[in-house]
Amino acid sequence: MAVAITLKQFLSNRNVAYETLLHEYTQSALESASKAHIPGDRLAKAVLLTSGSGQFVLAVLPATHLLEMDKISEYLGMDVYLASEDDMAELFTDCAIGAIPPAGKAYGLKTVWDDSLSRIDDIYFEGGDHNTLVHVNKDAFLRIMADSEHTILSHHL
Repeated sequence: MAVAITLKQFLSNRNVAYETLLHEYTQSALESASKAHIPGDRLAKAVLLTSGSGQFVLAVLPATHLLEMDKISEYLGMDVYLASEDDMAELFTDCAIGAIPPAGKAYGLKTVWDDSLSRIDDIYFEGGDHNTLVHVNKDAFLRIMADSEHTILSHHL
């Protein structure tokens, strides 16, 4: 599958230069970082959340971090929970389940990213399948996240 078409178009529209990095099939962000031989804190993982009433939010944080559900709920002013795989499949039609990119705006989703990502010079993230990472520099990542909110929403494992 490589890079999802929606993501490719979004990156092109924002003039984001990127590279792809292929790795063995994986099922988690930390495993992807390991197989790609990159530090886990440089891999931005996307976590789809739902309010349970049809409202979705994409949380983006380093793969080495744990999302603090109480912090994100408080920040958003509503209780949120992990979305289902069915929700992921419905919203990210050109992505494999569990390999969603952090570019929530590309998919029409409100996105909130963890402040710790602003301190990383080279960032990697899932490109839409379980074998491809997208690599961008910090400036490109900030362009991807330009219309998104950020706060502290996680802690290091």
